[in-house]
Amino acid sequence: MLTPQNLVAPQSKANALSVYRELLRNTLPVLSTNMIGLVVGLLELKIAGTLGSNTLAAIATAFVWVSMVQSFSLAAYCIGSTRATAIRKGTAALSSVLLSALVGGVAIGMSFSVLIVILCRPLLLTAGLQGSTLEEGVQFLILTAASFPPLFVLGGVQGFLRGVGLPNPASFIVNGSLVLGLALAVIFAHPALLGLGYQGLAAATVVSCWIGALVALIYLRWDRAVALHLSWNIWNRFDRSIFADILRISYPAALVWIIVAVTALCSQHLLAAFGLSYLGGFGLVMRLETVVGVVASAFSAGLIYAATELVRANRTAEIVSIKRSQQQLLSMIIMPFVIVCLAFPTWWPRLFTDDLDLVQAAARNGQYFVGGLLFMGLTQVASSGLIALGYPLRMVGVIVTKNLVLTLPLMYGVEYLRLQPLPDALFVAQVLGAPLAWLLAEYLLRTTIALYQESTGRKD
Repeated sequence: MLTPQNLVAPQSKANALSVYRELLRNTLPVLSTNMIGLVVGLLELKIAGTLGSNTLAAIATAFVWVSMVQSFSLAAYCIGSTRATAIRKGTAALSSVLLSALVGGVAIGMSFSVLIVILCRPLLLTAGLQGSTLEEGVQFLILTAASFPPLFVLGGVQGFLRGVGLPNPASFIVNGSLVLGLALAVIFAHPALLGLGYQGLAAATVVSCWIGALVALIYLRWDRAVALHLSWNIWNRFDRSIFADILRISYPAALVWIIVAVTALCSQHLLAAFGLSYLGGFGLVMRLETVVGVVASAFSAGLIYAATELVRANRTAEIVSIKRSQQQLLSMIIMPFVIVCLAFPTWWPRLFTDDLDLVQAAARNGQYFVGGLLFMGLTQVASSGLIALGYPLRMVGVIVTKNLVLTLPLMYGVEYLRLQPLPDALFVAQVLGAPLAWLLAEYLLRTTIALYQESTGRKD
């Protein structure tokens, strides 16, 4: 376990290596789960590419909103459930934590389902989809919305199991659901098999999520240590204060993903003016950000754990050193990825489609976009330290500054002034805010450490 005793000691190389090992030990399990989810998502996009460029553009555009809900449920809601469980571990309130996470998760999932069904058409119209491509995107979102309640059940169960010290079953259940979804997507959607097209992709997501949620509940009931004992009067065990505690931790991360989705929607609206190929190409380019975000979130989780230990040990000044270690490890992963994307700009889009116009549009956007990927990852890690210090809204402030204060005004300014060459000027505006956001996150982390020390009267 990563403890205050084996955290950073800069003067000792042995201790420095120990820190790296401990950070990796707490980072790699989360990274493995995230990477499986990422690979599954990319392969499903590859399947969409076999259905034609229009279907690929529809699903790549619509999936921004599915990705937002998946991130909220399997990441933000899971983190909230983990914390609510961990602080009540060994108490009689543990069963109430589980039931509150499950009932509350279903309620949130149903709310998102209703919202997506109502808003999917205006959202995709705003993004620039038209005609048959619009209809495919709308139907895909409507069908996929049925997967949102079980997704939040999976997030709640995963958080509960991690909170009671059983991370392996949690990862097994979620990973199994993701892999099942991929297998069903191949069977349902691939033209050589059932050939249900985009409807098959949506059905695969729904069926796999419901099966995963059912397996999770059966496991809880079967395992004596965490047996699920539900009374007929279910609301007697639902605790609103516990549910509020879960939301208090998870909603800042949810706000971040909503801001990211809104930013993507505005970017789609601007790029749609250049044709369907640029709109679909942007959907592919967003997968590059997903790759970096998935990797960075695992290193962020490791930092949150280590920083929490340091806060408890009254050694908050050392959070900066731990943060730097995580950023160095992350950079070793991101930089080779960036170099490959720059050296072979058309190679990665060809993984998803053979449509030449779509490949060229994605490569043209990607050659600028990859320049901001490292800064995006570094910003995410630095911002996670704010969560451990108890200032999650400052993390939201970093994303608001990057996306709503810098990126979108720059893009709309370029479009209004018609700066040439277009659309390259838009692509540059997309990433100009990334290094500035990183500098802001670093500054906020250091000032927040000082503020925490001052407010608690603790000096390292």
